[in-house]
Amino acid sequence: REQFRRDVLHGLRQPQKSLPSWYFYDDTGSQLYQQITGLPEYYPIASETHILTTLSPSIVAAHFLPSTPFSSGPVLPDPRARAPSGVFNVIELGVGDGRKSAILLRKLLEEGVRFRYVPVDISRVAVRAAVEGMERRFGGQEGFECHGLVADNLEALEWVRRNEPDGRNFVMFLGSSLGNYTPAGATEFLRKIRDSLNEGDQLFMGLDLLKDPSVLIPAYSDSLGVTAKFNLNLIHRINRELQGNLDVKDFQHHASFNALTGAMESFLLAKRAVRAEIAGEEVAFKTYEAIHVECSQKYRENEVGQMAEAAGFELVCNYKDTQGWYLDTVWKVTAP
Repeated sequence: REQFRRDVLHGLRQPQKSLPSWYFYDDTGSQLYQQITGLPEYYPIASETHILTTLSPSIVAAHFLPSTPFSSGPVLPDPRARAPSGVFNVIELGVGDGRKSAILLRKLLEEGVRFRYVPVDISRVAVRAAVEGMERRFGGQEGFECHGLVADNLEALEWVRRNEPDGRNFVMFLGSSLGNYTPAGATEFLRKIRDSLNEGDQLFMGLDLLKDPSVLIPAYSDSLGVTAKFNLNLIHRINRELQGNLDVKDFQHHASFNALTGAMESFLLAKRAVRAEIAGEEVAFKTYEAIHVECSQKYRENEVGQMAEAAGFELVCNYKDTQGWYLDTVWKVTAP
């Protein structure tokens, strides 16, 4: 809570006010985000679900099953093979409701791959829901274990490395969450993931591709106003946890596409001049002054290999949806 206080007061004292987007995800925020993922405008979920539904056999064969060399040509997955001895740690960072990851886990079980599913989130409610959901789907099936972690992403990876050293790690970072970082911040974060993994471990990550703003903007400003509630929940959280007296009715949600950076950006706008207290300190807002609360970077496919190399990974392959709106990329940790 002390870090939350420092970040909020620091961000609201800057000439361009801002708040870190990860503070959206208290228990209420996590529940609202799950509602967003079911909205028709929010295409990333449908796009990534399509990839996992149609390509999970290829994904499992390429990244979990052993390969059989042929006398000529490339090394291809042997459909008769089963995973070698040992257990995979399938670690999902920033867990959602489990619908997408369950598609891949079901295919792993069909192919006889033994694994521990490790859902990770800072929200205890989200982790508990993920564990209970996967236990309902797969509990009791041979080869399936489930251990949730309430922690931030990097803390969780360090915990797994210390406590589950026998497993090979397959880290899932779905939903294009990487886009919430600046390009430099994304590289730094990915390097930290790389440093938390072992040689041969893999990162399976969703990336939202650059596309027409007429598709992008409704995904971040839906007609039902759920995204607005999600962003405005940050005001409620500040009031609740930092003894703030902001009136949520004095703020509105605004989303726009930045054509110069290729990112969707979200703001909270003060609808009038506001003076309030947060954690015993005064803050002030001018009429229609903006608080920057989210940046969602979009990517070009030809940038992905460069991103992997900059973070110390090797790009293995990309899986794209049929519309070309979204891709899941697989990177591998190689020896330095």
